[in-house]
Amino acid sequence: MMNRESCPKPINNKRDVVKTKLQSSIFLVLYRVTFLRSFVKWLLRKLTGACELQRIIRTYKFAERNEKIEQSLLLSKHEVLRNLINLDVELEDVPMLVTKVMNLKNIVPEMDPPFEGALTTCLLQMKGYKILFDRVEVLRKELYDCENESHEKLLLKLWELLKPDEELDSRICKRWCELGFQGSDPKTDFRGMGLLGLQCMVHFAENHNEKARQILQHSLHPVQGYSFAIVSINLTSLMYEMLQSGQLRTHFYNKIQGPPTVEDFLHAFSCVFSQFDKFWFESEPENVMAFSRIRGNFALQLGIHLSRPYYGSLEMQD
Repeated sequence: MMNRESCPKPINNKRDVVKTKLQSSIFLVLYRVTFLRSFVKWLLRKLTGACELQRIIRTYKFAERNEKIEQSLLLSKHEVLRNLINLDVELEDVPMLVTKVMNLKNIVPEMDPPFEGALTTCLLQMKGYKILFDRVEVLRKELYDCENESHEKLLLKLWELLKPDEELDSRICKRWCELGFQGSDPKTDFRGMGLLGLQCMVHFAENHNEKARQILQHSLHPVQGYSFAIVSINLTSLMYEMLQSGQLRTHFYNKIQGPPTVEDFLHAFSCVFSQFDKFWFESEPENVMAFSRIRGNFALQLGIHLSRPYYGSLEMQD
C-alpha cells in the first residue's frame, strides 16, 4: 500500500500551474510556427520552382541578403545547412561547401547561374568576418614594446605623418602631447587597445593625411578641443566593440564583396573618426568634460545607422 509521502504531490501552487500552462503554450506555438514555416517553404517552392535560398538571393542584396541567408541556414531542417553558420573551414573550402548546398537542394547551375557566385560571396563574407575579428584581436592583445624596432618605427612614423615639417626633440619628450598623448612617452596610452590603437592612427594619417591633419588642428581648439590621440584610441575601442558585437557586419557586407580584411577595418576606423570630429563640434561642447556624453550619443547614432541592412555603411566625412 502506498503511503502518503510516496504519493505524487498535486500541483496546488498557482505559480506552478501558470508556469506549466505557459510552457505548454510556448511548445505549441513553436510547433505550429515550425510546421507553418515548413509548409510555406514547401508551397513557395512548388509555386516558384526555387528553394528558400534561391528566393533570398533573387530578392535581396548585400547585408540584407546575408542576414536572411543566416536566418534560413539557422532554421533549416538539414544539419549540413545549420552547420554552415559556424563555418569551421578555410576560405578556400567555401566553394566546395556551396557545391554541397546546391547538390542538397537540387539546384542546377545552368538553371540559376547567379546562385553559385552569390552564395559563395555571402559565405566568404560571413567566414571572413570571423577571421577579421580574430586578427584584430591579435593586434589588440599585442602590447606596445619600446624594445620592438617595428613598434618604435611605427610610432615615429605617426609623428612624421602628422608633423612633417617638425622634428622631435627626442623619442621621449613632452612634444607628444601636441598629438594628444597624455605624457612624454605615448606607449603608456596604448595599454587598452595595444598595437591596434597605433595601427588605426597611422593608417588614418597615412591614407587620409589631409583629413587627419585637419582633424588634429580641430582638436587644438582652445575651448572645444580634445586630445587627438586619446580620442583616437577611444574610438578604436568603440570600433572593436562593434566588431565583436557584430554591428560592423552591415558595413562590411555592404561595402566589401568578399572577406573583409584588417585593412578594411582600419579604413572603417578612419571613416568613424572623421564622422566623430564633425559630430563633436556640432554638439557644441563646453569643454572636454563633455566627451563621455557626446561619445555615448555618437555611438548610439552609429549603431542605429548600422542597424539598417540596406543602407548601413561607413563613409569618410567631407
